[in-house]
Amino acid sequence: METQDDFKVRLMTRNRINKAGLSKVEVEVMKYEYAGNGKIRKFIDTSVMVSPRNWQQKTQKISSKEPDAISKQQRINAVYSAILNFVNTNGESQPDIEGLNYDNLKDFFPKTRVKRKSLVEYIDDYHKFRVRQNTKRGTTKEFLTVKNRVQKFDVWNKKKSYFENINITWSNEFETYLVEKKYSKGTIEKTYTILYTVLNYYYEIKDELGIELSDKFKSRQFKRGKKSCNKPNPLTWIQLLTLSKHVFEEAHLKKTQKMILFQCHTGVRFDDIKRIRPTNITKDETMKFTPVKTEHHDIEVVQPLNTWSKALLTEVNNDTSCYDYTNQTYNRYIDDIFDIMREKYPDDGFTEYDSHNFRDTFISNAVQASVNWKSILQWVGQTSYKIMDRYIHLSPEFERSEMDKMYKIMVVQGKVVYYKE
Repeated sequence: METQDDFKVRLMTRNRINKAGLSKVEVEVMKYEYAGNGKIRKFIDTSVMVSPRNWQQKTQKISSKEPDAISKQQRINAVYSAILNFVNTNGESQPDIEGLNYDNLKDFFPKTRVKRKSLVEYIDDYHKFRVRQNTKRGTTKEFLTVKNRVQKFDVWNKKKSYFENINITWSNEFETYLVEKKYSKGTIEKTYTILYTVLNYYYEIKDELGIELSDKFKSRQFKRGKKSCNKPNPLTWIQLLTLSKHVFEEAHLKKTQKMILFQCHTGVRFDDIKRIRPTNITKDETMKFTPVKTEHHDIEVVQPLNTWSKALLTEVNNDTSCYDYTNQTYNRYIDDIFDIMREKYPDDGFTEYDSHNFRDTFISNAVQASVNWKSILQWVGQTSYKIMDRYIHLSPEFERSEMDKMYKIMVVQGKVVYYKE
């Protein structure tokens, strides 16, 4: 039993027994009033039932004779400590125990936000808000991903995160968790970027919602991680030809092979593989569509079909809806395909690939074929060479040929002279 000023907090059972002969163990919170009623009693259910003969009121403990005595005592102790802490802090430190209902204590602390929302709940609300705004699923799922990470962090940290906790110290703890779980610096940076979007939204309307949220999340010290820029890993022309000629036995690998080849010969992103329809192919055999990723920028792909892409599209009647694997499934089958390719063709230098690398393949091969860079931008739906540059890999052979090309021209006394072997 503990007391704090005008309060007394203790554990007890009451003379109410169910059909099984068990009684509830409750936390009694008693408030003394020296004018009026004298004292007011409130009871909080610990969700633990015990046999009255196995409850020791003096020690406020369960007898070892009670079935599951240890686990029951642990639950009782946790609830008791949480309620005692709630009373001692005048309702500021609120319990984070699943299934615990302590709403009847709010009369003791009328200004207390008994049902305040956690950061996880606010992220979930924001996700639902963006869904109602018809935000693309690829974007909205990022909010769910971050919600799940914060939720797991709260379990790891053994306490819920609330807006008033969001500061540099919280960021230190969150980063420690992400690093311990072996998330990459790029993933950590993206997690913080998405989290910033949520926090900034609520910061702008905090007065309207009565939210206690500081601007600490805007500090440079708050955000962690480093934006990743993966190096391109394209297939060479030789590897591409080898892949296209190999015959796979399993139907799912044949389908995956076609998807890979379609990306390699068009440069489309994974999100756009299955979106091509006959209406996207013009009479002059040009493919036109607006990519999912750049839809809000109104950027369109305009790409004349080549021999390979035309053949692949003709095979499916210009309708790629059959390429309906999820990204996870697609990447898993890609692994299976290149396990086979490395085994069958050990001298061809096949490494590990994912769906991003086949866009690398198309763009890198176009650059090495000396295609006008403005054409490449239009073919793949980019507006900036700087952004497209991250997809480009120049092979050592190409670099050597470019150097040889340069030194076929020599300047002698200010005049251009063509060097002859």
